[in-house]
Amino acid sequence: MRYFYLDYENVKDSGLNGVAKLSATDIVKIFYSEDAQRISFGTHRRITESQASFEYQKLSPDMKKLKNALDFLIIHDLEVTMKTDKSSEYYIVSKDNDYDGFIEEKIKKRYKINRIAEICKASNLAKEKQQDTKETNSKPKNQNKETELKNKEQAIRSYIGRYLKEYNGDAECKEGIVRAYLNATTKQQLHNNLQKEFVNDAASYIFSVLKNSKLTKSMPGK
Repeated sequence: MRYFYLDYENVKDSGLNGVAKLSATDIVKIFYSEDAQRISFGTHRRITESQASFEYQKLSPDMKKLKNALDFLIIHDLEVTMKTDKSSEYYIVSKDNDYDGFIEEKIKKRYKINRIAEICKASNLAKEKQQDTKETNSKPKNQNKETELKNKEQAIRSYIGRYLKEYNGDAECKEGIVRAYLNATTKQQLHNNLQKEFVNDAASYIFSVLKNSKLTKSMPGK
């Protein structure tokens, strides 16, 4: 369920953009005062077409004397609703950043609440969150691959220095062995890669040193 708390005095009709696309599980609460209590025919039509439920709350004359009275009224209603419903999504439809402190406090308590300027922005916000989730989920995988590749490269360079010393001092040959190893997932691929980098005798010798090592133990093939 989603709740939309609309500060009509702040956003006027533009805050209701997207209202016609809301579902039957959405609730729109419109807070207004005597100074802002008229809506256009177009907005009235969109409200009529919407499947959402609507509630209207007018600021009383005695409260009007208070500073930011409409903000207080919206926050008070939110507090009451949130106490009994923590799982729903809450949107304050307003351009007023005075609500942001209250929103930050509720987010820390794991409530799903945001401030938007128009009702239609809620769907864009949901898409952005989905994209952020996908990127967050993909980062560890990419980081793991990078770490694995670095470890693999360090291992082959160290092995060349210990067991293929005759090639360790030749930068071109050393890099050829590194390339051949990093681009191989099987022993056959390693052998083929070495054949591309070196003449037959050298390729066969290097492969014979590598094929029974710990570096190629997990590689399929002989």
